[in-house]
Amino acid sequence: MAFPVYLYFSDEYKKESAKASAKAWQKKNPEKAKAHQIVREAIKDGTLQMKPCQRCGDWPVQAHHPDYSQPLNVWWLCPKCHARITKLTKEYIYVEKSSGI
Repeated sequence: MAFPVYLYFSDEYKKESAKASAKAWQKKNPEKAKAHQIVREAIKDGTLQMKPCQRCGDWPVQAHHPDYSQPLNVWWLCPKCHARITKLTKEYIYVEKSSGI
């Protein structure tokens, strides 16, 4: 009987891997990264306050940017609603591009 082989990575390796992934994402998406940083700083200094999810009223929430060129214009959404909105937005953009609108 063969036993499955599991790969175990050290916590340090996981941290370094996560940092490298984050840096790569930031390099690939500078406008989004900048908007996220502005939101973090605004929350920290009290300029922007988190509110319950704007769709269902649940907590915790995430900031959703409908337009990254306006970084402080965010919708507060719980992870479940955020995933739905993001999926719908991506589907709409796909339909719009493929239909030539």
